[in-house]
Amino acid sequence: MKSVAILVSNEKRLKLKYKKEADAILKKLEKYKTFLTDEAIETRILLTKKIEPSDIREEFSSFEKKYLNRKEVYFLIIGGDDIVPFFKLDNPTDDEDDFIYSDSPYASRDEEYSIPERIVGRLPDINDSEGSDSKFFLSVLDNFIFKHKLKRDGSKSFGYTASVWKKTSKAVYRVIKNGEKLIITPPVTKDNFEKEWIAKKRYLYFNLHGSKETNCWYGQRGFGDPEEYPYFPVAFIPELVKDVGSSVVFSEACYGGYIFGKTDSTAISLKFLTENSDLFIGSSAIAYGPIEPPSTEADLLCKYFFQYVNKGLTYGSAFLNAKIDFAKKMIRTQGFLDEDDIKTLIEFNFFGDPTLRIV
Repeated sequence: MKSVAILVSNEKRLKLKYKKEADAILKKLEKYKTFLTDEAIETRILLTKKIEPSDIREEFSSFEKKYLNRKEVYFLIIGGDDIVPFFKLDNPTDDEDDFIYSDSPYASRDEEYSIPERIVGRLPDINDSEGSDSKFFLSVLDNFIFKHKLKRDGSKSFGYTASVWKKTSKAVYRVIKNGEKLIITPPVTKDNFEKEWIAKKRYLYFNLHGSKETNCWYGQRGFGDPEEYPYFPVAFIPELVKDVGSSVVFSEACYGGYIFGKTDSTAISLKFLTENSDLFIGSSAIAYGPIEPPSTEADLLCKYFFQYVNKGLTYGSAFLNAKIDFAKKMIRTQGFLDEDDIKTLIEFNFFGDPTLRIV
């Protein structure tokens, strides 16, 4: 039984933003459809005329009803917030975030949007104040079309954590570890980071600090570290993302997936997409995680995701099941989902093609 992929975009908004280049983007969508079909995935293109996210979600539901007998149904949103908008959800926690940019409601069939029921991914474009960049968008689309010719395995990994979280990061990293050392910051910083560490690695795991104001991820000195270590060193910047190949990237950094008003030089997440990563999963807001095991919040979601990828599920199915298992685990443990749990479920978004998998 064939799976079904639905490519979702907005023709009017593409033409408004990209002018003449919009036709080239729409042709890429047709090419994308052809390549997915060649991979035995029946593919449809949905060019919505809707503007409100809730109305677009209703179109998802209408399309989905036609394919209820299929093995899996994938929705792949083509474009950023000004093409197919994210939902702006109320922040369930008492922190600095006024709201949460989220695709989680697109993955839900009802108003309980924290726990997903369908597979949704997104290939974002650049939404920068300096103007549109069709070269970025066309390049990303080309990369993902080509990916369906590749075979991939899960043999190599890389992990990078703030020293203060090294115990909890080790608990997550052992799921994907294959002889590679977990890198700790400090003492490692952007200045002594070796690009070869992430070159051609399949899994890339980051547990660092982030900020929506800068393009950097940061480490943090841990308990017992030498006092000469910097307290919050700059640990990672876009310029370090080179030759990563078809990597699976999960970042627990606060705002690691914040792409609004950003380019691939000001957002590490977008840089990974231009450098040919299979996907990037990150948070659009402040993310939470424990200092010591057991794994909860972002750590637990990441651990479940990598476990499912290792089992051979498609990336989209792995993300769906990771969120479901996360919710089940926290309900079993504490009897309910608390505010941090709900925020974790809605703030982590999936940038990439959900139909891909590791063999």
